[in-house]
Amino acid sequence: MSTACQPGNSKETPRAASLDELLRGPIALGVLRSLMRDQERQMRENGAGVAVWALPVYKALQEASGADLDRAAVASVIGPRLAKVESTNWVGVMDAATRTGRSERQVRRLASSGRVIAKRIGHRSWLVDIESLENVLRNQAA
Repeated sequence: MSTACQPGNSKETPRAASLDELLRGPIALGVLRSLMRDQERQMRENGAGVAVWALPVYKALQEASGADLDRAAVASVIGPRLAKVESTNWVGVMDAATRTGRSERQVRRLASSGRVIAKRIGHRSWLVDIESLENVLRNQAA
């Protein structure tokens, strides 16, 4: 047992470094590159889009690292942003899967990732904008 932990010892335990202190310079850059590699892999494997929390985290890590990343590299990981449009062509997941020839699971995954315009109804159900889904699937095939 170290002397700092022994009873009756007046020495203070060293203060743990904060996350902000740890994630600086090359460590922040390594974490950022790791997150970007993981995001790129997820996009390749299942078409998952960027999570809502990811963009501010990427930006903060880039600023903390002091690195100037190539915009093309970042854009390839983040992917194109979805346009915000008002949809009137809502269908259920089962109907969307039937119309597009995809599985219900894939349609749900695209909806929950934010890659297609969709809204959650209750705990498990989704309404999907069929035009948005068809556009995303067309872009994946290209």
